[in-house]
Amino acid sequence: MTIYRGSELAYHIIKQYTYLGGDRFFPAFTSTSRSRTKAAAFGNVLFEIQIAEVVDVSQCSAYPDEEEVLLPPHFMFNVQSCTFDDIQGKWIIRLRSCNVRLC
Repeated sequence: MTIYRGSELAYHIIKQYTYLGGDRFFPAFTSTSRSRTKAAAFGNVLFEIQIAEVVDVSQCSAYPDEEEVLLPPHFMFNVQSCTFDDIQGKWIIRLRSCNVRLC
């Protein structure tokens, strides 16, 4: 399954994602969406995250139409690619979950 997160990041932070491989993590609870369109509306970066299992919290959300999926603190991932999409005018960063099924 693919989930998405839109973010506004400074270039020096984006540059860190150009170094592929190695395990990394999001330090806190991280909000994502099942909807690429909804996530792409936020910021200059779109994260595309491949993950096996998710916790859908859209039923509890103040914005259920955002199709929110919550990632736990210290969610581990590998960076698969980091490219600038001229058509969308934003960075696309592809991540892959580091759980036993995907890494």
